[in-house]
Amino acid sequence: EGYEVVVDEAGKVILNLAGEPQYQPKRGFLSKFLTRLLSGGAEGADRTFANEMHKVDAPVINYTFGAHQKQAMLNKGMPRKLTRPQLDSANEEVNKSAISLNRPVENMNQYTLDLQRRNWHIIKGAQSVYAVGPILRRGSHAMKAVDGGTGWGIDMAIRHGKDVYVFDNSSKKQHAGKISNQWYKFSHELGVFQEMAELPPRPPKTWAGIGSREIGETGKKAIRTLIQTYFKGKNVMPTKEELKEHKKAAKKKRLVLKPIVKILNQEIEDIE
Repeated sequence: EGYEVVVDEAGKVILNLAGEPQYQPKRGFLSKFLTRLLSGGAEGADRTFANEMHKVDAPVINYTFGAHQKQAMLNKGMPRKLTRPQLDSANEEVNKSAISLNRPVENMNQYTLDLQRRNWHIIKGAQSVYAVGPILRRGSHAMKAVDGGTGWGIDMAIRHGKDVYVFDNSSKKQHAGKISNQWYKFSHELGVFQEMAELPPRPPKTWAGIGSREIGETGKKAIRTLIQTYFKGKNVMPTKEELKEHKKAAKKKRLVLKPIVKILNQEIEDIE
């Protein structure tokens, strides 16, 4: 319910990479949910976020592109394939993060660069960002940035003033003994990550769940605990009263939610 098979102009059912019928949400279906996850369709943290949100029947949108689509199809949720013009529209944000992180893009291959472009599309529609990855402990970016590809999305979120929460974790040998396996929140006032004494707050209406491919079992457990604490056994669909209010607001052409939802609604229209 809420989904329909995708067909081409000739009425032929379109198959996904696994040879199964491809489904898409019916128009307006995604807007009914009280929470939904934006992610990157990668293995590791992305996959764990997607799997856990799928268990609580919440929508998951996996941003991907041509060369990455096969990987994204392995994750729970709906793939959101970005076109070349859409990827290129993120160039300005990628360049800003390259300067901010002091990570030149000149030597990046096309695939890696497109992963960073994809990151911007995930971040721009999210109200808050929750991630699992290793926080840098040395150098000029110590406690200010996250290592690896996840660091690009985190930097984009920080620069745009979003709430950013990172669980410091990694399964890479180079990070052994350097991670704390604790949640941190980025302080925009101090410009550094600060350790939290408890779980991050409940994820909002639209949030990003991203992270490193190489995370340990502790990192996966942190994701499960976060999602189960706030959403397990909860109805992520709005009540009848809330649906009525939404319909009334739509008729009057006014917003019920924060302005950021404008961005997501456009993304949802692209998917639908």
